[in-house]
Amino acid sequence: MGDRSKIDSLLKDYPNLKCDRVYLRGISFVHQILTLEYWKEEKFKPLLTSNIWSSSYEDIKNILEMKEWEEEKFKSLLTSTIWNSSYEEIKNILKMQEWEEEKFKP
Repeated sequence: MGDRSKIDSLLKDYPNLKCDRVYLRGISFVHQILTLEYWKEEKFKPLLTSNIWSSSYEDIKNILEMKEWEEEKFKSLLTSTIWNSSYEEIKNILKMQEWEEEKFKP
């Protein structure tokens, strides 16, 4: 079985994750991403989209591990477009002074 078939097999329960990019990432990478424990958490499930294949494993893991996702004011940022940014970019956005404004306070 070739890599393409193996990737298809891994994605059998995730048809929305199939795209040309996934086949460029390789079987090991796809397996690593799909087996991350974070996908069991409701808040992260919507992030598992084909956009994820644009990010590195390190960025994905670091983004999902950010403690800021526990704060209500940041939860609206948890969308699949998050994978269009790097971990460093997201970290800088979350550190912006504007988040301290009254409109973002609970």
